[in-house]
Amino acid sequence: MTAIILTAVFFSKSELFDPLLKLGGTTVLDRQVNTFRDAGVNDIVVVLNERTAELAPALAQAEIHWVIHDEGREGMISSLRAALAFLEAKTESFFLSCIEIPLVRRTTLRDIIRAYELSGKGVAYPTFFGERGFPILITVEHAEKLSRWNDSGELNAFLEQFDSDAINVKVSDENIFSYNDSQSTQEALIERWKNYHIPSSSECISLLTEKFAVNEELMAHSRKVANLAVTIARALNTKGYGLNLKLIEAAGLLHDIARGKPDHASIAASLLREIDYPAVAEIVEAHMNPMVSQSEQIGERDVVCFADKLVQGNCVVPLETRFQRRLDHYADDPKARAAIEKKLSNAKRLRRRIETALGEPIESSFYGFTI
Repeated sequence: MTAIILTAVFFSKSELFDPLLKLGGTTVLDRQVNTFRDAGVNDIVVVLNERTAELAPALAQAEIHWVIHDEGREGMISSLRAALAFLEAKTESFFLSCIEIPLVRRTTLRDIIRAYELSGKGVAYPTFFGERGFPILITVEHAEKLSRWNDSGELNAFLEQFDSDAINVKVSDENIFSYNDSQSTQEALIERWKNYHIPSSSECISLLTEKFAVNEELMAHSRKVANLAVTIARALNTKGYGLNLKLIEAAGLLHDIARGKPDHASIAASLLREIDYPAVAEIVEAHMNPMVSQSEQIGERDVVCFADKLVQGNCVVPLETRFQRRLDHYADDPKARAAIEKKLSNAKRLRRRIETALGEPIESSFYGFTI
């Protein structure tokens, strides 16, 4: 399997997209190459143009095939033809990607490969909420027909003839869409990179509905916890705390993805680490046990844990009400009651820490959430 990365493509009239743009000290091209390799795709062909030709020596040193093609304005078809000449004879399929999507996740690539191999289809499109994106995985058999293709330079027109042999692969990755080639979208790309290891709210909803298939009741609970946690965090941030609201929202939405299973917090954390969200996993793993100490500053983990303790179903309730239900359920089990009472005691300590930081009690109409 090979990956073809096009840098000689223009998605709009603007030419402001910088192929040498660095994210975390690495160019967008290097980042995409590394992601493919992490996903097990080691044979890579890069199509350069005159603006990116200076990358050729570095690509050669990294054992990456490259070709300079100055007709990128004619569309993807022209650039793709140039790249196909460098495919090894043994290549059966290839990813078609472009420089404008450097943040596609390696787990997304693995999902596409797995679905493609299981389906027996000739084309695999990643989709996010039903919309197709990149990279596209294509059988070489279809690509060979390019030599006889005389239509426009639009890739979509060429691939449409293979729709009956295509599969749509649902992925929870909004990075499959091009950031396009304008300055404003480059700024958006840089901003997205800052929180790359945190799924966006849309990605979280996709994970909940499509990957983990939670029911409506759990979805409502998760949304409520996330909204309350973010509200509390915003209030704390006005008091000087630097809490990451995106991290808190993601952890709030995903904290119960394994509910119903023994030790569901640990299982959920493992699932999140498998899809490369370690920071979210750390919070989710601890959300059952409020354990803030007097020497520690209130962090994202504490806020999500506390918000969860205030939500029963999809309703915000007093802390004691939330715990009383479990105490009544285990009325005849002293050991279980002792464990619940310990958690309640820790939650009360956490409440005092938050109230002290905020300078007001929580048991009032708290920032729009009636408790």
